[in-house]
Parts: sequence; structure tokens; C-alpha cells
Amino acid sequence: MSHDVRIYALLARSTARAVVFRRGPSKRVFLLGWNTANDQFEQGQWLKGRIYERRCDLSPDGQLLLYFAANYQEPYFSWSAISRPPYLTALALWPKGLTSTLNCNADE
Repeated sequence: MSHDVRIYALLARSTARAVVFRRGPSKRVFLLGWNTANDQFEQGQWLKGRIYERRCDLSPDGQLLLYFAANYQEPYFSWSAISRPPYLTALALWPKGLTSTLNCNADE
């Protein structure tokens, strides 16, 4: 049995840091930290749900990740959060309910 796996990366603009989202198997996401200067990876966290990668942003110094996620279960269904990559533990969290209208951009 094969699982479709997708990867998506966000690069920090001011430093050699990035985060890599690994999607798959279905409804699961894994976050990795990536030091692009020496190609070392740091394992992060799994999320049982969905992170909308194109609605996420990494701070210019790579220290903070703003992400939009959903698991479509109570109590939040979907939310936006700020974390310290490669971890998804929320430093700040904004519940969104069943809406998905927030786009994340670290410049705003």
C-alpha cells in the first residue's frame, strides 16, 4: 500500500532557516526545521489534521511560524496560531470555527 506524500517549504528571508511541511498519510502533517546553510534537519511535531501551507508564513529570522490549521473537530474546527518551528505548540491561538478566511503573512 502506498501513501501520497507532499512536501512544501517556507524559507526565512534573513537567515538560513526554513520549515518543511510533510503532508501524508491522509489528514496528517509533520513539521521539520531545516538549516539551509549546512542541510541539517530538526524533527518537529505531527498534527492530526490539515495545515494550509499557502496560508502560512515564516518570520524573516525564522524564529516564528504563523500557520492556519484545521482538524474539523470541536472545540475549534480550524485556527490560526504562532509557534516556534519546528514545533506546532501554539504561543498564541485564534480559533476560526468553520471559516477559513484568514491568510497569514508575517509582514502584516
